Amino acid sequence: MTTDMSRVDTSTPTCSWFSAEWNAAIAELAKHADSGPGLSDKERALLRLAVAASATTLYAPAIRAGLKQALAHGASQQEIVEVLQLVSVIGIHACTTAVPLLLEELSHCGIAAETRSTPERAAVLREDFIRRRGYWSERWGALLSLDPDFFEAFTEYSSIPWEQGPLSPQMKEFVYIAMDAACTHLYASGLRLHFRNALSLGASPRQLFDVICVASTAGLFTFDLANPMLAEEIQASTLATK
Repeated sequence: MTTDMSRVDTSTPTCSWFSAEWNAAIAELAKHADSGPGLSDKERALLRLAVAASATTLYAPAIRAGLKQALAHGASQQEIVEVLQLVSVIGIHACTTAVPLLLEELSHCGIAAETRSTPERAAVLREDFIRRRGYWSERWGALLSLDPDFFEAFTEYSSIPWEQGPLSPQMKEFVYIAMDAACTHLYASGLRLHFRNALSLGASPRQLFDVICVASTAGLFTFDLANPMLAEEIQASTLATK
């Protein structure tokens, strides 16, 4: 175990202008986040990659570090690719959050929503989603009613890693939980859904807690990114005054 941010392979966040107490506190936090008994080293590396590669984070140094650590702990290329496929679906949260709100506001303004789905087609698409993804949430209903073609395309796109990827269904849910729990997203409705899904697949409370702990270290990216900039600016300021 290294003392930097859950094995992100940079020289930060610890540095000389922070106190010894601060640097020790960061190291202790990273140590505990990176050593929970519910997850393997490979699983933690894949989850760190998921948080870093999520569209709400996209932090290149941590993505590269996550890739290196995942490979070092035995992850296959296919497992890494599947993690990237899984986190890419975060974009659909624009629809699961905004479309229900849009329908509420249209109703408030007395404007009828233009639905394009028949009850028969909606039932078929709903059952296809359940068959391929293993669950249903009523948050999908608004999107399905407004644009069944878009919903069908999303079902196909999001189902491929579930049907073809090598990760276990439980690990897939862990990826979604890490992505939704990250401070850059904090998607509460998704967390509730994927907690339930993971528990139904046999995940333990300790495993779910450890996934959250891995996601929590994203806050330390602040120092990982800002410390080198601070060093450069201090040096530039010192040179300017000479």
